[in-house]
Amino acid sequence: MNKKENERENLFQVKRKKCAQKVFDRADVVRDAWYLRAAGHGNSDAENQLGYFAEEGWDQPQSYAEARAWFTKAAEHGNASAKENIGYMFQHGLGVQTDYAKAMFWFVEAAAHGDSDAGNQLGWMYQFGQGVEPDDAKAVTWYRMSADQGNRRGIDNLDQFKVCWRTAARGKLPTSLSPMLPSRGLSAG
Repeated sequence: MNKKENERENLFQVKRKKCAQKVFDRADVVRDAWYLRAAGHGNSDAENQLGYFAEEGWDQPQSYAEARAWFTKAAEHGNASAKENIGYMFQHGLGVQTDYAKAMFWFVEAAAHGDSDAGNQLGWMYQFGQGVEPDDAKAVTWYRMSADQGNRRGIDNLDQFKVCWRTAARGKLPTSLSPMLPSRGLSAG
């Protein structure tokens, strides 16, 4: 390819990328319009998705307040995932004061309606004593509920919990894993 052909090819690629970006930008506008329209009709999945867009800052400035408002609307319409999202915001202090009691409330609400992510979060809170006394039995119960629903994080956390138990029982737990001890009575070896 000579220099002139190379320049022509580069110009073509630049124009193609600009055209593709316009198509994607247009698709984002259309997508947002449909979500807003569906949310306006009380569609809780659309409300939850708009909350996610606001939380992550997709095609808009990130806004935890707007995210929580959308999640709350979706939760009021019975959306379990939105309830889990609100719990996550309270657990991690995203746009709100960290409040483990409120996080626990929303996770229990979501888990009661079948949200496997909420079950995993409850397992985590019980394992590490976030707002509750550490309770290995409850942690395993929630991880198992999450894992039984096919939740990848729930499966991984349950497996990791089992490994820590077995390793600790043999007295071979590395010091670096001591925060992961499933029982507060065990010590790192």
